[in-house]
Amino acid sequence: MTQPRLLLVHGAFHGAWCWNRLEPELERLGIAPETVELPFTSTEDDVAAVRSAIDSSDEGVAVLGHSFGGAVISAATVAGGRPYGSTTSLIFLTAFMIASGQSVDFSGAPGMADIQIGEETASIGAEVAESVFYNRCSSEDADWATAQLRTMPTSVLIAPPPPSPAWQVVPSSYIICTDDRIISPSAQEQMAENADTACRIDSDHSPFLSCPRELAEILSGIVSNAGSN
Repeated sequence: MTQPRLLLVHGAFHGAWCWNRLEPELERLGIAPETVELPFTSTEDDVAAVRSAIDSSDEGVAVLGHSFGGAVISAATVAGGRPYGSTTSLIFLTAFMIASGQSVDFSGAPGMADIQIGEETASIGAEVAESVFYNRCSSEDADWATAQLRTMPTSVLIAPPPPSPAWQVVPSSYIICTDDRIISPSAQEQMAENADTACRIDSDHSPFLSCPRELAEILSGIVSNAGSN
């Protein structure tokens, strides 16, 4: 029996490295994880990177977006009003899942305002990142992660949501992180109303690093349920 495919799309300032702790836990549960390295050069380039990964196989694939990655998969996994390629389902992990014109209150978390948004480039300082991205992580893991964070063009970070997001035509699930200091649980709850199903994990913004085993168990259940429908 073929292992279910799960494509992992990271968030702002991160890279495919952020899934390193999660991948072996998914493999232990019989899921084949694949990762995307978003180039952050333009919205179109990010979308193309996700689509290239989807196109690497004809087998069905569940696509997960974390944080900013939710906006990317919302654009990448739909084409002509239909699921793109072999996309079977979407998973939003404390991710942006916003319809055009939808208003979401992001004021409930301390970290959003601490992102340094310049005219050309956006970034986040290491101390702030440790406090709002990795507050449930060990100091060793937080140091490891912050050392690899990237800057990105402001235009890419603040790009508007797609007018016809993929989750309108692709089955979707939302995972709410209850101790998230960058996207508040209340903001996540508002966005999760757009999803077909929602669940919660007692985690910071980065459960792939702070509690990868627990996250893998949740993802296994979501992917298994999606595959049986």
